[in-house]
Amino acid sequence: LFCPAGNIAISTSRFHAAAEYLQTGISLLIKDSWIQQYDLTIQLYDAALEAYYTAGQFSKFDAAVKQPLTHARCFEDKLNSYHNLVRYLTASGKSEEALETCLSVL
Repeated sequence: LFCPAGNIAISTSRFHAAAEYLQTGISLLIKDSWIQQYDLTIQLYDAALEAYYTAGQFSKFDAAVKQPLTHARCFEDKLNSYHNLVRYLTASGKSEEALETCLSVL
């Protein structure tokens, strides 16, 4: 329920509301969601990272980005997280770290 609501809020540029919906969805995930509810978990984190970035909620972004980069099963599932991480680093004035991240992904 929170994932579709968050995605709708993102598509209508309501990024703060989207961040709240998606954060609530993440908080309701079961402890081993990366195993038992993988698809839902990766969808929630991908959307949440987009919402956190666009809403300027960088502390939440920084805390959340580690999860998919650690637990995603394949490169394709990490790609959105890397994309948003590079955007975040660039917006934070960390161009060198953004470039290093890009190079490490390649």
